Amino acid sequence: MRPTEFPAEAITTLLRKQKIASMPELMAALGSKARRTVFRKLKGLPYRASYSHRGRYYALDDVARFDELGLWSCREVWFSICGCRSSKRHPIEPVRSEQWLRVSRIPKSAPMMNSTAT
Repeated sequence: MRPTEFPAEAITTLLRKQKIASMPELMAALGSKARRTVFRKLKGLPYRASYSHRGRYYALDDVARFDELGLWSCREVWFSICGCRSSKRHPIEPVRSEQWLRVSRIPKSAPMMNSTAT
């Protein structure tokens, strides 16, 4: 018997329609109960995981509209242009010193990543 196929277009369609989605939403769109299947399909797509909400949400790179600080939010879920990239094909650009000078202009509503000094 031939294995069931899950088209990646189902994920693309969902993420273009509602901009962000959680793993259970992606699994439902594919019609699969396996997280591994979703990750296998995401592997071929340019996507990002959120830096807020412990990476629970996913968005396509071309849907996200990053501001001059490299941040984007949708429904109180935050994404960063500098992190959580999905592919080795998209190397992360090092942060330049002039970018750090703009940190004081981060919107007060933007949640910051927790950093604990050891």
